[in-house]
Amino acid sequence: MDIALDTNIYFSDFFMKSKRFEVVFDYLKKTNSKIIVPQIVYQEIATVYEREFANKLDKFNKSFHDLGNMLVDNTLGKTDLEIKDEVKKYLVHFLKKLNIKETEVIPYRDEYLRDIVKRALKREKPCTEKGEEFRDVLIWLTILDIARISKNKELIFISNNIHQFASEDGTLFPSLRKEAENANLNIKYYKSLDKFIEDHASKFTYITKEWLMSILNIETVNKYVIALMDTESKKLLERAETMEEKSSTGYYNPINSSVELDSFYVYEKTDGTFYIEADYYGEIEIEFEFEYEEAKSGYKYEPKYNPLRNNIDIEPVYYNTKEWKSKTKCLYPTVNVKFGITVKENDIQDAGIVDWYFA
Repeated sequence: MDIALDTNIYFSDFFMKSKRFEVVFDYLKKTNSKIIVPQIVYQEIATVYEREFANKLDKFNKSFHDLGNMLVDNTLGKTDLEIKDEVKKYLVHFLKKLNIKETEVIPYRDEYLRDIVKRALKREKPCTEKGEEFRDVLIWLTILDIARISKNKELIFISNNIHQFASEDGTLFPSLRKEAENANLNIKYYKSLDKFIEDHASKFTYITKEWLMSILNIETVNKYVIALMDTESKKLLERAETMEEKSSTGYYNPINSSVELDSFYVYEKTDGTFYIEADYYGEIEIEFEFEYEEAKSGYKYEPKYNPLRNNIDIEPVYYNTKEWKSKTKCLYPTVNVKFGITVKENDIQDAGIVDWYFA
């Protein structure tokens, strides 16, 4: 069954190097399927890549300039990167990775315009209640066209635009499903790559929770979570400020992680290895330092010269001041960590965090 991915799936991993994409490519090989690229996705990924590249290049150039200003003898060379050239290189890589030619990108048709306008006016899916999301209508109509010309009139469609395409249970929205069925098309929708992989997971009686915990003990997983907290320091600091409604000083210290294995699934690859994706839930303990403003008021006694009496009087003077202070506090946010583990002959070939959520 061929697969069409929405733009949002690609820009979370521009170069498709993740374990999840490895599994997708393995599935294509195993089922003799291919990835289909709609024109709107091809154009969007170029635009998003250009924007992200320009943003990172701008930050790099500023840091490069600042570093040069710190040198006694600035021997740094000039950066020589043309954004347009890099976008072209990326698109070549993009098509090569997917093993397709540019001429195989599926174009959208001018005839779509009438349908797009109708859905917007009637607030029909994938449009929102405000009649927005024209691009999602465009990609949906392209998806239907791709399915029509496929061998068995079927297609897997993966997009995390769940509000436009999915019901609360994560399946294709009823009106869209009915539209496909009326055209004798089978559109299988997934809201993420991990949901696609989970649905195609293999069943092995010997791979149990106990078996998994024996090859990847919980102490090791918690060390990975502690390391993750270091890399996610900025997000955690912002979250701490929101939780406490106070400004952070920037100091934080990951103290402890206490997660436990909740669930997992196994995908058997064509090379004999197993890809396991495991969910760990638990609590993390982090020490933060916050700033707060403390008000002080009262009376203090100050000497004051009295010219009439030619002496010094002690008089009370009212004061009302504010000063900034800091204090540390431990917070305990919950975390959901997804581990990707590659196993061959009961030995771990690779393991690492592939996704995470702080609750």
